Amino acid sequence: MRELFEELGSYEAKGELLLAGAVPDHRHWYRKKTSDEALPAELQTSDTTFIGRPMCATVDWPEYNERLTRSYYTTTTYTSASFLLDAWTPGRWNNETEQTEWFDGASETWGTNNPLPGYADIEALSLFVDVDLNDEVKASRHDDQAVTTDSFDRSTVETAIEFTVDRFTTLTDERGCIFCLDSGGGFYVMLPPAVTRPFFDALDSLAVRPESRGAFVDDLVTRFNQWLGEVEAGFLESTPSAVDMLKFDAVNNKNRQFKPPLSVHTTYDVVVHPLSPSSPRYARLPLQDVTAEHIDAARRWAATFTADREEFRAAARRLAALLFPEAYTVRGETVQGTVQAWVNAHEEAVTEKRQATEEATLRRQTDPRVFDETGDSPSGIPGSVTPYFHEVEKAIDDLDTEAVAEATIVTAWNDNKGGGSDKRHFYPVWGPDSNGSATFVNLAGGFAIDTGAGNALIGKPKMALIAVEGDSYHGGAASGADWRRGVQYLREVFGFDVPAHVPERGTKKPDGTIYERTPLWALCDAAVTFGTCSRDDLIEKTSEDGATYWDLPAPWVYNATLEALDEVSIDHNRQRRGTGTTKRSPRRILEQTRSTSDSPAGETPPDEWVDDVLLDLLGG
Repeated sequence: MRELFEELGSYEAKGELLLAGAVPDHRHWYRKKTSDEALPAELQTSDTTFIGRPMCATVDWPEYNERLTRSYYTTTTYTSASFLLDAWTPGRWNNETEQTEWFDGASETWGTNNPLPGYADIEALSLFVDVDLNDEVKASRHDDQAVTTDSFDRSTVETAIEFTVDRFTTLTDERGCIFCLDSGGGFYVMLPPAVTRPFFDALDSLAVRPESRGAFVDDLVTRFNQWLGEVEAGFLESTPSAVDMLKFDAVNNKNRQFKPPLSVHTTYDVVVHPLSPSSPRYARLPLQDVTAEHIDAARRWAATFTADREEFRAAARRLAALLFPEAYTVRGETVQGTVQAWVNAHEEAVTEKRQATEEATLRRQTDPRVFDETGDSPSGIPGSVTPYFHEVEKAIDDLDTEAVAEATIVTAWNDNKGGGSDKRHFYPVWGPDSNGSATFVNLAGGFAIDTGAGNALIGKPKMALIAVEGDSYHGGAASGADWRRGVQYLREVFGFDVPAHVPERGTKKPDGTIYERTPLWALCDAAVTFGTCSRDDLIEKTSEDGATYWDLPAPWVYNATLEALDEVSIDHNRQRRGTGTTKRSPRRILEQTRSTSDSPAGETPPDEWVDDVLLDLLGG
C-alpha cells in the first residue's frame, strides 16, 4: 500500500510536486506533535497542547498506517508540498465545546479555523462522482446467497457506469481521461488531476489575488456538481427502475475524500478495485481473494491516474467550454482566456458590491429614508421600505441562515451527520422521512443544498417560497417575481426584518433602464407594509395583453399609500386617483386600519374613507 499511496498521494506537474491529503478511516485529518515533544518556539502559546498540519500519506506513511484500523482514504485535491508540510498550527482541545480549537496568529485568538487547505490553496483536483447503492441494495450485493442466486441487479449498475462514463466523455472528448473504481458500496467515475491543472496554471500566470483565485476554484467545483445533477437526472429518466437503487453523491469540495484502490470497505470485507471505463464488469472483490495481480493492477491505475500527460491537460479546454460558456468565448476560446474573463467579471462584481456597501453605510448615516436597526423608519411608520435594492440584499444577507431554514424548510436537524463547522444537516419538509444526509445548510454561504436534487442551491427567499407554495425548489434559484414573492414571505409570513423594496423615480432597473415612477407592484408591497391594506385586500386584474397583475383595492388606499411614501421622501412620481385626496397622516391611516381590523377586509371602511370614494365616483 505504501507504494500505491506514494503514487496516488503525489502529482508532479511539470516539475512541481503537489501532494494530496490522507485521512485514515475517514476521520484522522492531522499529523500532530504533542507538547511532550520539542515544539518550535514560534508555534507555542501558553495554551498549546499540540501542533498539527494536514496528514499526507506520501510523507507521513508510518503514522498514517499506525492510526489506520480499516479503510484508507485520500483527498481528491492537491496542494503544493510546501503548503501541506509547512502548515503547522498550534492546537488545543476545548472540554466545554468538545471540539479542537486552532490558534490564529494574525488575530491571536483561538477558533475553528483549521490548517486544512482552502479553495485558494488548491493547485489541482480530481473532479469525480461517487455513486452510492442504497443500503438494501448494498446489503444484497454482499449477501452470499443473493450473489449465488443472482438476485442482485448487477446489469443496472453496469448500465449506470456506462451512462456516467459516456457523459464524462462529453466533458473531455477523450475516454482515456476517465477512470473508474468499484468502491464496494457503489462506484466512482473520475477525471485525473492533470485535467484541471491548466486552470491553476492560468491562475498562477495571471497572478490572480487569493480571494479571486479561491472564488474561481469554488465556482469550478460548484458548476461541476450542478452538471453532475443533470447527469443523474438524465440517467434516472432513462432508467426509472434505478430510482430506488442508487444515488449520485455529487459533492466535490475543497477537501473531498475517496477510498483508493485496495482500501477495504468500511462495512463489508471487500476491497476497492479498478473498473474498465469501456466495458465495466461490476464484480465484487472479497478481501481474501486479493492477489499479487490485483495489487499490481491497483499500482498501475494509481500511476496512470496521477501522470501529467498532455492528453489529460488537453481535456481542460473542453471542460472550460462546457462549464464556463459565458467566459469561454470572450478571450479566444482558451483555458487561460476563460479564467481571465471569469476573474475580470468577478472582480468587477466585487468592486461594485463594495462600492454599494460603502454607499449603503453612508446612507444609513445621512438618509432619513433608510430603516433603522429596529425595522422602523424614522417617520414612525411600523414596518420599513427602502428605495435602495442593496438595502434589501443586505438585510437578507444579515438574516441568520439557521433561523430562516428552521422556520421554513427544516422538519428536524440531523446533528448526528458530520460535515464540519460550517454545515448542518437536516430532514427537509419535502422529505421528512429521508435519512437527513442529503440536505444541509451552508452556514458560511447563507444557503441550503439538496444533494439529492442535483445539488440545488436554496437561498433564503427560496426557502420561504418552498414553505409557503410547496416543493418548487427543483426549478433552480428564485428570480424575478418569484424572488420578490420569497422576500415578501420572509417579511410578512415569517416576520423577518427585511424592508420592502420601493423603487423611486430614477432608480435603475436590473436591465439597466430607469424607472420613471414607482411600479405598481412596489406600491402594493408598500401598502401592505404601511398597513393601509392587507395582502388579501389586493385585487387581481388582467391587462390588455392578457397578463395578470395586482392592484390596490380602492382610490383612498392608493392615495394613502402615496402619502405614506411622501412622508418618507420616496419620489414615486405618481398622481392621486380621482379628486378625493386626503391630508391625514400615515400614522392616522394606520390607526384607523387597526380600529376596523375586526371587520371583513374592505367591508366597512371609516366614514371619511367612504366619503373619499364617493367623491372619486362623482368626480369630486
